[in-house]
Amino acid sequence: MQLLRWNDIADTNEVFHLVRVSWGRNHLPRTHVHDFYEIFWIDSGVCLHCVNQNKVALQAGDIVFIRPSDAHQLLPNGSGGFSFTNLAFPQAFMQQFITRFPEEMAAFYPSENPLPVTKALRHYCDELALAVTTLAESPHTKFYLERFLLNLMNSLIVRQLNLPHPSIPEWLSDACFKVREPEIFCGGVAAFVQTTGRSAEHCARTTRHYFGKSPSELVTEARMEFAARALRLTTKSVLEIGMDCGYKNPARFFVCFKAYSGMTPLKYRQTQLSALGLAD
Repeated sequence: MQLLRWNDIADTNEVFHLVRVSWGRNHLPRTHVHDFYEIFWIDSGVCLHCVNQNKVALQAGDIVFIRPSDAHQLLPNGSGGFSFTNLAFPQAFMQQFITRFPEEMAAFYPSENPLPVTKALRHYCDELALAVTTLAESPHTKFYLERFLLNLMNSLIVRQLNLPHPSIPEWLSDACFKVREPEIFCGGVAAFVQTTGRSAEHCARTTRHYFGKSPSELVTEARMEFAARALRLTTKSVLEIGMDCGYKNPARFFVCFKAYSGMTPLKYRQTQLSALGLAD
């Protein structure tokens, strides 16, 4: 089996190696292992990831976190081609990273896992494309690699933080992430349901099953979380914040926020300021 060595792919002072590969134009190695870590994501098309004697179908938007010991190879899956971006970095760098952030890194490099972790980028694809361009144009030092990895992993972790069960369907987890955006929660339940691509009835049954809540309750929670942040971090008036949350009736906003926080919006803001010895 082929062993790919860090010293053979990277320049002396490089801390990371970044390359975009297109099947059909580039020669891809046969099954191999490394003496370094790598992360790759599929930019377009579909392919077959043969890894540790298993086969995993990948599509555009999938990202894989490869460990040095993972024996793997990428093959076409069907008649179409595929392209992917590969980011490699030394073992010592990632081992320090894992030591510093053990809980967070366990989501990407679990100690007992026969296969490398694969995740779906989905909403993060466009943002990742910009981040990769910035990384490619930056000095290949620890600082810029660490900044990139922290932003990437944080974006993938955040979407899982408030999910009550790991088996939640992807369409629902995507909708729960998107509902935090003002253009979605201001549209109410109809906008939330539209993001799921399912019927209103199916959406309601599934949210009730996994969250014990209705779509309306999920939308209201997203609005209230947004309102609480705005009350803490902006100088907008309570009425403006209520309107930003999609409430045309201020009284309705007051009622919902008090049910959420146990106090009125104004009292909430005053409480946050008083904790720092400030007054509104």
